Amino acid sequence: MAQREKRSVSFDPNIARKIEALVVLSGDSFSGWINKTAARELKRTEAIAGIEDWESEHGALTTDERESGQRRARQLLGTDIE
Repeated sequence: MAQREKRSVSFDPNIARKIEALVVLSGDSFSGWINKTAARELKRTEAIAGIEDWESEHGALTTDERESGQRRARQLLGTDIE
């Protein structure tokens, strides 16, 4: 079984209701949905930092390179990213 660390968090009531609606549709638990969503955001943040590091060393990516990378990221993450 995966190890878990219990945390107590607070949500804006409107946000909590919207998450709960998504949880019902996904069939996941509230905690599971939050965990998966946070993991996806961490991957996105790490990817952006990696791109910034690469660009600082090699120069800015071209428009074609950025578009190609965004398509690939969407495939890997199964979602739209900005």
